[in-house]
Amino acid sequence: MLAVLLLRRKELTKETLVLSLVGGIVGPPTDYFFFFRDYWQPPTTSGIAKPSIEDFLFGFVVVGLSYVLYMTVCGYKLGRKKYPSHHKFYVKLALTSLPVLVVLTYGLGIISIFATSMVFVGVGIILITMRPDLLKPALFSAFIMAVIVALLYMAMFDTFAKDYLSKYWLLYQTPLGKTILGHVPLSEIVWYSSWAFLGSISYPFSTGRPFVKLRSK
Repeated sequence: MLAVLLLRRKELTKETLVLSLVGGIVGPPTDYFFFFRDYWQPPTTSGIAKPSIEDFLFGFVVVGLSYVLYMTVCGYKLGRKKYPSHHKFYVKLALTSLPVLVVLTYGLGIISIFATSMVFVGVGIILITMRPDLLKPALFSAFIMAVIVALLYMAMFDTFAKDYLSKYWLLYQTPLGKTILGHVPLSEIVWYSSWAFLGSISYPFSTGRPFVKLRSK
């Protein structure tokens, strides 16, 4: 899907690939130290719950998708710098989020999928407090991502992967393992939408660039 959106908006390709690469690098250690520990243990090319190329590809696609969704679906682009840049502040915020996540998961025992969602939303709120113009794209991106994930998961878990959750999802048939629309894990909707809430506005925030409506041809 990311490739399709970039074919539609080729001018976004360069920035998207850079951001996606960062997501790809972060993906494997995040899965290994957090999600594989308490949320799911899927089969990969490296074995059960082992860091693999799939983790890289997942991070690559999810980060890139969150960046382009609002602009491609709603018809926006990033304009010239209008607000102060916050590169250093954003890096510090991201680095601070890691020990917070460790405390939430390893210290307080909060399941990683919910802990990361809390961090994403918390950081997103901080960014929006400093840049109120980013509220609309953050909310729209979260909604669009939730719809896409729900449709994809309905197609997967209600057809050719009916036993996937029972085999690999550690929350299966637990109080936290709620599903909607058949067999769509609510935790997945929460996680993807919370990431899109943050991921869609991180680059505009750090660069000081606003979203600008595309001119109709």
